[in-house]
Amino acid sequence: MNTQSTPSKAVVVEKGIEVPIDDGETPALVLLNKWGRQLGRAPPTLWRWRQLGWLDGIMNIAGKPYITRRGIDKFLRRAQAGEFSKPSHAPHRVKSSLP
Repeated sequence: MNTQSTPSKAVVVEKGIEVPIDDGETPALVLLNKWGRQLGRAPPTLWRWRQLGWLDGIMNIAGKPYITRRGIDKFLRRAQAGEFSKPSHAPHRVKSSLP
């Protein structure tokens, strides 16, 4: 009897989000909004990611977007590699014209 357990989560560098990895139990297609909720992201963020070309494997089934397991894996690999990271910047302070 094997008593070793295998990790069933992967950590994405961005804000330490834990999402399920391909463990054989993940369905081949996942509703895009459901996957986004697992990441803690709102539908407009997912829409923006699609427009930027960050998400592959999107399928439209009966008018609803689904993402493939391969698309999820590719996105997670790219995120872990830091491909989507940008340097943060503080907004510039504008001097007031009021006395």
